[in-house]
Amino acid sequence: MNLAELSREFRQARLARNLTQSVVARAAGVHATTVSDLERGALTELGVVKVIALLESVGLELLARPHGHARTLDDIAREQETTLPVPERKRARAAARGATGGPVAIAADRRRAPGEGRGRG
Repeated sequence: MNLAELSREFRQARLARNLTQSVVARAAGVHATTVSDLERGALTELGVVKVIALLESVGLELLARPHGHARTLDDIAREQETTLPVPERKRARAAARGATGGPVAIAADRRRAPGEGRGRG
């Protein structure tokens, strides 16, 4: 993620929560100009403690992972949790659990459970 992407995500999260830059600044313990500069991508340096405080003030978190690491299914599920309207979230959770409430069977998984026979009947 680069600064432009971080700035965009931060601003979208703030607006989604109907928070003003001043409210976010107070919650994070920074000046409102810092929030404005962050959203415009104008900050050249900001300490990690302030970054974490700013992200938390709009409901985001800082996550470190290897550079170039692709999104995981957990990442996608988290994104759906935060972007889908409530009825769709409930449907997505139910679909993820499967009809029985247990794990979802994946067709590509051909492994057999221990003790599971190979023959018919």
